[in-house]
Amino acid sequence: MSIKKIMAHPVYAYSRDTLSVYVVSIASIVGVLAILAHTVTPTPVQASIPSLNLHKYSIVQQPFVLKDVHDNASGLTYNHETNTLFAAINNPEAIIEIDTQGNTLRHISLEGFEDTEAITYLGNGKYAIAEERRRCIIIVNITSSTSTLLRSQQRSIALPRIGAKNNGFEGIAFDPNSGSIYVSSEKAPRELYHLEGFIKNTSHLSISHLWDLEEEPLGNDDVSGLYFDSQFGHILMLSDESQQLVEANLQGKKISYLDLSGDSAGLSSPIPQAEGITLGADNTLYILSEPNLLYKFTKR
Repeated sequence: MSIKKIMAHPVYAYSRDTLSVYVVSIASIVGVLAILAHTVTPTPVQASIPSLNLHKYSIVQQPFVLKDVHDNASGLTYNHETNTLFAAINNPEAIIEIDTQGNTLRHISLEGFEDTEAITYLGNGKYAIAEERRRCIIIVNITSSTSTLLRSQQRSIALPRIGAKNNGFEGIAFDPNSGSIYVSSEKAPRELYHLEGFIKNTSHLSISHLWDLEEEPLGNDDVSGLYFDSQFGHILMLSDESQQLVEANLQGKKISYLDLSGDSAGLSSPIPQAEGITLGADNTLYILSEPNLLYKFTKR
């Protein structure tokens, strides 16, 4: 298997989130010229760009408590064939299937897996799971009767560590149009990888960066979850520390965002430790909060 060299994107340049301008006013009485510094914040959504318009989402009700999960709920994905959600638990390692009302349907043990932080559905019963500290992506098959998965029997790939302080993988997303995978490192440094060829198990694998998240983090202090929206071709990046969900195009330009701090979206309080993100039927938005809360949003 050949692997292309990872290179930072050399072309794109981006505008800052805010623009500082000077407003000039003339005092009518004393005739003194005053220059006042003023900050202008651009609107969160550009109307000319088709998007999810995340700022229009609002919580359906108070979060569901996952009663059979006591700690470490992390990654989240939606299976459109079963209309159910699959959540990754990182300690002890497991996958749980839940309905869209937060009821646990079954528990799948992960034997030999370590620190399973993220999961994404690939279709036809296949899922990709990301292990944080190992920096591994593992392909598994889950049927209606699956109760245990052995890591030694699964296909996997490990990506090299860039720097000793890297906290590993926190998010994974799948693009069904191209068959490629996106995977993100949480921070130190924040990174967003694009993998082509791995899902189809071809002899050629391409790994690249979409853009430099350290240079253009889009207001995110970390990346705790990831989702790819195939309808618009945009990436959704969840940030626990910044308490927001950002929609961006693949050139690293912010399109829209959702404030999760408790000041909007119908939230009565901030979402604590948001870890998982996925879209379900009718673009219903689900966010998984560690240790065991499931939030459900719909567009107003």
